[in-house]
Amino acid sequence: MMIIAIASPTTVARERSYLNQGLEIMLLVDVSPSMAAQDIVGSSRLDQSKATLLDFISKRGNDAIGLVAFGSDAALQCPLTQDATTIKQALGQLEANMLGDGTSIGLGLAVAALHFSADPARGKIIVLVSDGDNNAGEVTPLVAASLVKSEGVKVFSIGLGSDREVYLEYLDKAAGRRISGTYQGRLDETLLRSIADQTAGQYFFAGAGNGLSTILDSIDSAEQLRSPIRLTVVKTPLQNQFLFIGLLLIIGDLVMRRLVLREVV
Repeated sequence: MMIIAIASPTTVARERSYLNQGLEIMLLVDVSPSMAAQDIVGSSRLDQSKATLLDFISKRGNDAIGLVAFGSDAALQCPLTQDATTIKQALGQLEANMLGDGTSIGLGLAVAALHFSADPARGKIIVLVSDGDNNAGEVTPLVAASLVKSEGVKVFSIGLGSDREVYLEYLDKAAGRRISGTYQGRLDETLLRSIADQTAGQYFFAGAGNGLSTILDSIDSAEQLRSPIRLTVVKTPLQNQFLFIGLLLIIGDLVMRRLVLREVV
């Protein structure tokens, strides 16, 4: 151990730091009851959305990401943060019907727009995921889109779902019972496309949800900000640890010789 310590063992790690700020991304997720519909058996639209958005978050290391959920009402679930663990926890807590049984896309957009920073130099985007038609809220979607556009924010809207009857199941906490049955909804693609076009964003149709991952990869590629990276090599010396172990062995050796083996000097 002493010989190893003399050799000055060292661990080497590389630390990556970004030299400029990334984008501000607000995830806007529909949590109306229809998001509990299972186009794919055993996995709801909300479950699929959450799983693919978690992967999307993992790829955006230099961006500040926030989360807004909407049903009949809309609420900020997590402010903009670069702490991936925090935003992932907030996303994991989303449940269908947690904000009422309607779909207020306009109110969701307005809430998301209000929680960006005032920094005009940072790029800002909203990733909107919904499976329905706007049928609630005091703010119309196109008025909200105008507000978003005035703030320099792009909206990438994603439409989920199918026009066939599918199984639906969710917990109605207000009534204290589980709701289940068949559901056939209507996705207003025209509205989602208009919101995206009005804000210089883009609309995508994810269908039953199996194309959601590819869509988010497309958004990830399209909205990557060139960010110079500084790699710093950090060296941590380990000789003290080996010296300490060596000293313990020497002391142990002396104790064994004198007290256990009764060695006479």
